[in-house]
Order: sequence, then structure tokens, then C-alpha cells
Amino acid sequence: MSDEDFIGVGDFFKKPWQGLQVKDAYKEDVGRGILRIDAETVHALNLKTGDIIKIFNPKTRKSTVGLLWGGYEEEDRIKSIRLDASLRRNLQPVPNDKVEIRKICAPLAGIVIVKGLNEKIVLKEANVLTKKLENRVITLDDIFSFYSENRRLDFIVKDFSPKEITVRIQSS
Repeated sequence: MSDEDFIGVGDFFKKPWQGLQVKDAYKEDVGRGILRIDAETVHALNLKTGDIIKIFNPKTRKSTVGLLWGGYEEEDRIKSIRLDASLRRNLQPVPNDKVEIRKICAPLAGIVIVKGLNEKIVLKEANVLTKKLENRVITLDDIFSFYSENRRLDFIVKDFSPKEITVRIQSS
């Protein structure tokens, strides 16, 4: 998919929409790397649950990726995208920013290299990180956090293979 296929404020949403307004994730979605989009937009763009969505913030020129989950009926009137703190942190939106989206494909990750964002982090159990990232999609420089041993750990994605825009993490 080329950049001409980008769906958002600059092109597709000139017809009848103005973009997707960024909102906070629902409590049950926090930390899962998923996003929710209103049902009308999902239908109009022919998207489905499990699609990989690249999100671009034109104001900050930042982007990230997430897995699409269905929106709730009460959101049908609002052209919105619900993002958890990790996805918002990677986009750096301000309240009510509008973002552009597109569906992309992502191969399974072979190797993923992460490092502590602000400090060296040594985990007692290596599989803790693997479990936290399972069934997520990532791109270079994505920042993600989780709690272990009663403290928040912040990581940044430094490299992965294959060399693509994004990869999907799935355990074997």
C-alpha cells in the first residue's frame, strides 16, 4: 500500500468526514495495543476487527500502529478513534486532535530488540516481556510500558526483523 492510499484528513475525509477525533481508550483496552473506531467509519472504509491500522498525527508528524477492535454503538455519531496511553504517547496528540489512518499489512516478527527508555532494565523472567507484547503490532521507536514487581517499566523498540514498516508479534 502506497502513501497515496492513506485515508485521512487530507484526502478521504474531505468527503463527508473531517477526520477521526482522538479519545481515551476504554478501561478494559488499556495496555493492549488496540484501538477502536466508530462503526460507521469502520463500515465506510471496509475495515474489520483484527486489521492492522497505521495512525498518523499530521500536527506532530508522528505515527504508530495498533490492532482494530470494534467500536461501541454509542460512538456511531462521533467520528472518533479510541487510543490507550501507549498509542497516544507515540502520536503525541493534544485533546480533540484529528488523525489520519490506513490499513496496512505486517509480517510476523522474527527478532525484536527493545531497550529501557530511560534506564537499563533487567527482567528476572525473560518471558514476561514476550507475554506483554504477544498479539501486538509495533513499529520502530514505539514506546510501550507495563508494570512488573510494582513498578512501571518503559521500553522503546529499537529494531526488528524482517525489515518492514511494522511487524506483528505472535508467540509460537
